[in-house]
Amino acid sequence: MNFFKRLGINYFVDAIICIAVGLILLFLPGVTMAILCKALAVLLIVAGAAMIISYLINKDTSIGYSAMFAVGLLIAIIGVWIFMKPEVFISLIPLIAGVIIVINGVTNFAQAISLARVSYGRWWLALVFALITIGLGIYLIFKPLSAVEIAVRIIGVILVYDGVSNVWVASRVHKFVKDVKQDAEAIDTEGKEV
Repeated sequence: MNFFKRLGINYFVDAIICIAVGLILLFLPGVTMAILCKALAVLLIVAGAAMIISYLINKDTSIGYSAMFAVGLLIAIIGVWIFMKPEVFISLIPLIAGVIIVINGVTNFAQAISLARVSYGRWWLALVFALITIGLGIYLIFKPLSAVEIAVRIIGVILVYDGVSNVWVASRVHKFVKDVKQDAEAIDTEGKEV
């Protein structure tokens, strides 16, 4: 029974964390992305600095090891750039995704035309999917920050849902443990009456 009680507590704590993070993502998507970018930037700066320091400390002069300095410097510079311009980095993510999605949509469009040429019955459905795909890709390209905020908010909603469902599951586990304990006590008391 102790296992189920701990499991219920863990579910409850997990649920509260999910709900809190979800609400933050839902209502403060821009701030959240900026914080995540700054954290990524710091990690890149530290990793780059560690590679540079490792190169300077080590006396190995091989070409492979010498490249560590250049790679470390590049990683650190990218980290500084992300730290200084997180909004540019954030806008690049959906922009790149948008280009890839438009390319996929154009490919789907060409395939839909091919299906129409061979008189496939539902070629128009492939065409509709292709046009939707192209439209979504174009949206990502021309509204990257809006797309990121929407994605972050969707993640927030999902986390809130996860937290709420965890609270419900934890309450069911708690109820189950309570019912089993009451049943066990009822059996014990019935057996003692003689």
